[in-house]
Amino acid sequence: MGDMTMVMRAMCKSIAGPRSFDVRGYEQHGLFSEAHTPTCSCPAFTYSKTDPPVCKHIKKIEKDLVCGWHENVGPEVMETPAICPRCGNEAVMAQVAV
Repeated sequence: MGDMTMVMRAMCKSIAGPRSFDVRGYEQHGLFSEAHTPTCSCPAFTYSKTDPPVCKHIKKIEKDLVCGWHENVGPEVMETPAICPRCGNEAVMAQVAV
């Protein structure tokens, strides 16, 4: 594997992690963190047989509460500085390895 170069890339603030949420009384932690697997305090997550574990609360966050846009993935192109082209919220810069 070759050397990795660190560069600055834009992403929607909704995925600039890690973040915590509270969906229907259960707490979710570690979403959008490259170092951590998301967790939820609900019983379905605790007893999940999937690897990594998942539950409807984490799926709801990933589907409804975040936009997920990242400059490296697109497909939208940021035309206005610091504005996410997908959802119109704030875009932030993050250092990523390429």
